Amino acid sequence: MLIFSKRIYYTFRVLLSIMIVMPFVSCSHWHEAKATVIEADSLLARGIIMRDTAVLGGAIRALDNHFGRVFAREELARAYYFMGRNFYYLNDFSTAVDYYIQCDKLQPKDPLYQGRLNSCMGYLCKQDSCFEEALIFYQRANDLFEENGNEKRYANGLLSIIECKIFLKEYNAADSLLRIADGFSIDTAYHARAIETRGMYFYEMQQYDSALLYLESIKDFPRSIGEQCFNAHQILQCYARLNKIDVALPYAEYIIKNSCCAGLKSNAYYVMIRYAEHNNEVTNLAKYSYLREDADRINRCYMESYAEATTKLKTYIADPHPFRVGNIVIAGCLLLLAIAVFWGIMHRKRNQKMATEMVFVEAELRDWQQRMNEKLTLEETNTAAKRKIISDIVMMHAEEFLPDNKIWKDEKELFRLADSCFGFLIYRLRNTYRNLNNSELKICLTTLLNFSKKTIAKVTYCSEDSVSTTKQRLAKKLGTSPRELRDFLMEFIMQIV
Repeated sequence: MLIFSKRIYYTFRVLLSIMIVMPFVSCSHWHEAKATVIEADSLLARGIIMRDTAVLGGAIRALDNHFGRVFAREELARAYYFMGRNFYYLNDFSTAVDYYIQCDKLQPKDPLYQGRLNSCMGYLCKQDSCFEEALIFYQRANDLFEENGNEKRYANGLLSIIECKIFLKEYNAADSLLRIADGFSIDTAYHARAIETRGMYFYEMQQYDSALLYLESIKDFPRSIGEQCFNAHQILQCYARLNKIDVALPYAEYIIKNSCCAGLKSNAYYVMIRYAEHNNEVTNLAKYSYLREDADRINRCYMESYAEATTKLKTYIADPHPFRVGNIVIAGCLLLLAIAVFWGIMHRKRNQKMATEMVFVEAELRDWQQRMNEKLTLEETNTAAKRKIISDIVMMHAEEFLPDNKIWKDEKELFRLADSCFGFLIYRLRNTYRNLNNSELKICLTTLLNFSKKTIAKVTYCSEDSVSTTKQRLAKKLGTSPRELRDFLMEFIMQIV
């Protein structure tokens, strides 16, 4: 039994070594992959997205395995995030969403990254006019930004939530949040966006004059070309609604010249077409009609890609973290290894304890033998004399084992006292006959003390029939009969005298 236990222990040690070494053998490029992610992080801190998809793809291939998902989960999640951003800038929104979803499933620990990720997914939904789904992602992002303590991103995220609520016609909620957003003092860009959001609020409520009041107040703010084009587009729409095409014309020309967004250009071309129709400019009418058709074709391609991306996001919202067998298997293996290591440590401690206990027992046993031998004279070395001494010892200690004594309720203390009084009887029985249980050892002790069947039943808390059955089973294990059990135990004690 001991040899078998040692084999199991050493087998588990070998398996543990293999499990520890395997990740480093199978993923020889982990160091390079992690260095790539660190470099991408440093670039992002400066507002730059790493555009080398080949290097990022290599990092993902190195880390995307069962061990990588456990031991390099954070780095793998960030690599997926950067790859998703790259595909977004390549206008492959569907593939970008695939990488975003893989990143989100890994649940990166950094709330800032999780917030950015959810913002990206919310923006894709908003572009496809899926405002309910966009609102879910934006709210998640803002909770994470708040957890991270990033006031700037939280304030801008609040404006994104307001935009979704405006498009969902939840005007009261949007107005309440706008009042909160106005309380933040971040920078000029945020201030301009907050005013622009208020203008959008009035535009959706068809209060175009009020909307223009806000939108035109920020048209000269120092902002990016994309933001200025979007602002010009909103002003253009307000004037178009008010049938002031001639006033909208400069904004349309600005968009056509500076914007790279096909949707904005299409609306700008529409204004130019209406102006040409009004002034009977046949050449310009044909020109802008052709350009608008071309912009609409490009915009349809974008919208199809957005639609494909948002379909995946809707499915993901319904089942965000599906059951992953691989992760469960890895977790199970790690748990088994932890149990094996714990079992090995406990097994080693138990062996050390047994070795220490054996040294102590052997010393005590020699002392007990010496005391017994001192009681025997040279003429009293026969078996009868030894039996008489053992019987006297049993009678002498009988008072310590009275049936009413509380010691019968404490097996550990009972067996310790029995060993002390009767030459380590219980200890030697356990080591000689390893298949004896505590109930059978109690029967051995009560039989040696010559208890009646009724008394044995009382101290062992079982019926008299059970006592008889246990005695028969015990005698069979010891190679004797129930009637000769006491004599067997006396001789067993005499073996050490």
